[in-house]
Parts: sequence; C-alpha cells; structure tokens
Amino acid sequence: TFHHLHMDIKLLGDYLLGDSVGSGAQASVVLAEHLPSNEYFALKIYELNTDSERKGFRNETESLAKLQNVPGILRAPKSFQADGKGVVVMEVMKSDLLDLVVEKKLNEQSTVQYFKQLCIAVKHMHDQDMAHLDIKPENCLIKDKTLKLCDFGNTISFRKNQYFKGRRGTRGYACPEMMEDEPFCPKQADMWSLGITLHIMLTGCFPFTEDGESKFCANNLTSFFMSHPHISPLSINLLSHLLCAEPDFRYTIDQTLEHPFFSLYNKPTKPNTFKMVKKKLGRIVHNVC
Repeated sequence: TFHHLHMDIKLLGDYLLGDSVGSGAQASVVLAEHLPSNEYFALKIYELNTDSERKGFRNETESLAKLQNVPGILRAPKSFQADGKGVVVMEVMKSDLLDLVVEKKLNEQSTVQYFKQLCIAVKHMHDQDMAHLDIKPENCLIKDKTLKLCDFGNTISFRKNQYFKGRRGTRGYACPEMMEDEPFCPKQADMWSLGITLHIMLTGCFPFTEDGESKFCANNLTSFFMSHPHISPLSINLLSHLLCAEPDFRYTIDQTLEHPFFSLYNKPTKPNTFKMVKKKLGRIVHNVC
C-alpha cells in the first residue's frame, strides 16, 4: 500500500520512493529503494483511473514479460498493483538518447553504434510479431554506452499481414499512413519512427517543419548534403530508405541491419603477418625440396 510516513517520505509496497525522473501521458517514473534488498530501481507508476491507463499498464507488463533477457530491451524484473496503482519495476539507467542529442554528445560514429543497438532490439520484437509503435529518442535509455529500449505502453502483437487503424505513439514520429488515418502495418510504422530517430541523432532536428513540410527529400538530396556536410552519403542513403512515404518500399528491419551504414567505422582487420610469412616460407621450402 501507499504510505506517507512524513511529509517527504513515501512508501509504495516495499519501495521507498525518491525523486521523480519523468512523466508521460499515462504514467510517471520515480527512483526508489527496495528496502528488503537495499537495491535501487526505477518505478513506472500508472494511476489506473482510465481505460487508457489500464490498457497501457497491461500492454507494458505483457510485452516486457515476453521480452525479458532480450538484448536492447530494458530489464523489468517485476510488476505489481498497490493502492489502485500499477507499478513496473525497472533497472536504473543514467540518461536517454535525447539527452545526448541536446547536449551535442553524438557524432556520426557514436550514432552508428547506438542506432545498431536500437535496431537489434526492434528486430527481436518484429521477429516475435510485436511492434513498439512509440520509438523515439526519449524511449532509448543509455548507461555505459549501452542503449535499451523502454516504454511498451503502445506495443501491440499482430498476425502476418494484419493492419491496424488509429493514431498511436507520438505525433512527430508517426508514419504518414497513420497520420492520414489509413490502415497501417505495425512493422512499417516502427521503421518510419526509426528513420525519424536516426535523422534527429544525425542532425539534432526533425526532418519536417512545424507545418509538415519535409526538410529531407529522397528525390532532392543535394540541398541536404549542403546543409549537413558532416553526414556521410551512406547515412543519407539509409535515411532515404527509412523515410520513404510509400510503406511497401520502406526498409524492413532486416534490410536496415544489412545496410553498409553499420560498417562505416569498423576497424579494418590487419593481416596476420606471422601466418603469411610462415605460409610463404612453407612454399619456398617445398619448392627447394
């Protein structure tokens, strides 16, 4: 139950609540100490007053149960209900991707590293016929150069070739077909959101103006090159495939992970000189004999 011990001390179950670290439309997140173990966690607390809040809590807990121990997915060892609230117990992370963007701590090389981790997490979801439907920098948490996807309140499971209608997630990251209230494929919707996220990581801004006009046009890349000379052609090529307005031509997660963008900063492997010399000497000895 939810107890007030003093004006500034609150208990929720076995957890001593600390500072708030964020809030959204359906839930808030606070740091908390688990008193029996003295371990620290982040608690995502749903009020459960509305159908939307109850659905969000149910989606979150059911999705996390399927995705535990999956690379790139936030670890959430427990969930429970107390005093009319739904609580998801999550590991503590240090920051999120948006913090790195705002603080200008991302360059193209670090973007490649973090974006690959994000794509691997999304691939695990898509392979299990699940779509996140709210991919954005704020939902990508960071700790020790490791990225983990969080916030599964909008996540859905789907059957092959199943389409949905209705807006979900965050407006600036929603795909065109969703915004136009047309049927959308959940996986294709995620890929558009990945494209928006990658654009923000590379440029620090959205690819669209407030009135919806595109700053990034796959058919006119010259101006984009001139505006962002620090971005490689491979990055721009991948963006053009993710931010494709025609969903059937938009990259899948497998196509994305196969893109040479992810090899941009791979260190070239040095040849094993010892083995080469040994092999050459072997041929010389063989010829002499």
